Amino acid sequence: MSHIVSLMACIALMAFAVDVGASDQTLDTAAKVQRSFFGMHIHKSDVPHRSGLHSRWPSFRFGTWRLWGAYVTWMDLEPTKGAWQFQRLDRAVALAEQNGVDLLYTFGFTPRWASARPNELCAWGNNTFGCSAEPRDPVDWENYVRTVVRRYKGRIRHYEIWNEPAFTEVEATIQKNGIAKFFSGSAVKLAEMGRIAYRVIKEEDPGATVVSPSAVTGELGVRRLEAYLAAGGAKTFDVVGFHFYTTPPERLIDIHRSLRAMLTKHGHATTPIWNTEMGYVFERPALGIKPVESVKSIEDVLSSQLGAAYVARALLLSAAVGIERVYWFDWETEKPPLLPMGLADEDGQKLNAAGVAYAQMLRWLVGATILSCESRKGIWSCALQRGDQQAWIIWQTSARTPVKLQNQWHATAIETLSGSAARIAGDDPIEVSSSPTLLKRDTLVWAAGTYQ
Repeated sequence: MSHIVSLMACIALMAFAVDVGASDQTLDTAAKVQRSFFGMHIHKSDVPHRSGLHSRWPSFRFGTWRLWGAYVTWMDLEPTKGAWQFQRLDRAVALAEQNGVDLLYTFGFTPRWASARPNELCAWGNNTFGCSAEPRDPVDWENYVRTVVRRYKGRIRHYEIWNEPAFTEVEATIQKNGIAKFFSGSAVKLAEMGRIAYRVIKEEDPGATVVSPSAVTGELGVRRLEAYLAAGGAKTFDVVGFHFYTTPPERLIDIHRSLRAMLTKHGHATTPIWNTEMGYVFERPALGIKPVESVKSIEDVLSSQLGAAYVARALLLSAAVGIERVYWFDWETEKPPLLPMGLADEDGQKLNAAGVAYAQMLRWLVGATILSCESRKGIWSCALQRGDQQAWIIWQTSARTPVKLQNQWHATAIETLSGSAARIAGDDPIEVSSSPTLLKRDTLVWAAGTYQ
């Protein structure tokens, strides 16, 4: 099977019920999904929540952990020059090894003693100064990179140069509240740091992967990354890092297309892309955080149902366009003022609806090949194959009432994001909602045991 069953015949019967303004498109991918595609951020494995609890390790078998927000930045490791504090990073590395997950370490942020602008209020706020600036002396940066890579050679295999930089060549790097963005310097300065980091990493661990600074998000993110490439950063990485914060999830297709076009212009037509940070904001009834009626921004609070649907659609489409990894943000998030973006509750103990959806997509996708995805008048269908088994994931982009489709796939079983499964007859109509549904042939369980 090289393409999905056409939806045109059945969609014509119910076009009145969906968003007919949605653009039609086809993605031919032939992408096999590896466990390493599923990445995670865990913040409270070593530092306790306000409740005193540490986060429980996620119950699903994801593949890789980005050590961002894990209290292991440069200012955490070397708060005073030469006085290294590796205890927390040592424990994180050991925890990753214990659970069989890969690690991505993000270099940054500058300790105040090393900062070119030590009195600048940095991105973390809370009376933290200097960390968004480049180091005053590049030797200190080189020593930091070399010390980390040498210590964890063979244990940390991937390194990212910086998180979400803004550049003076593109925009103001100091916000109206006086707080710097995550990088407050120029693209030229970060490109210089990137060249140093790339050289040192390859000297210390030639097999390590270097990821570019991870720009955020949309067309602004593309401009930021292009500024870095134009400033001399084009040969400082093996993988492109980008943060696809998008709403609705389908928008990431256009952003990915724009990003790839820019990269091609700069000699990176085939360089892998990793989505090193992505997430949504979910309702927390117990905390009085309620969903908005109309979702317009990535910071809008989603209902539990729509949040679960967005998680699933974002993961599937990321894989379909060829993004090799998605590091979900995040596993746990504490109480306000922090945004409730976690797949677990605020103490990192139990899965919420979004977490259940993430786990289900992992089960559906790992080891499967996404043959193609097709959208017709707001109805999406992605064809999957795992061994001799075929399956389809279907949804609609409209949040309105679910619609009924003829069983054009000749499916004999159906599975939902929440984990329920049932047999269906060949002439049973298929209900399509904003929440992806898995259609299967000949088996109630999609490739049982192959993803555990």
